[in-house]
Amino acid sequence: MKNDTWAYCPDRQGTCGLLIADAERMERDAARIAELGADLQRARAEIHDLERENASLRRRLAVGGR
Repeated sequence: MKNDTWAYCPDRQGTCGLLIADAERMERDAARIAELGADLQRARAEIHDLERENASLRRRLAVGGR
């Protein structure tokens, strides 16, 4: 076992500490990506709604309404 590459974790049945840290980081990253994906979906829905409202207002303005 090289000391500069692997970490020994007796509390984890000798599992490599670096792999555990990487797995935990990947789990956090996946959760953040899912959260950002949900935010993106909400932003797209809001853009769609605003575009529809804008089109409606332009139509009303074109016929002289308010």
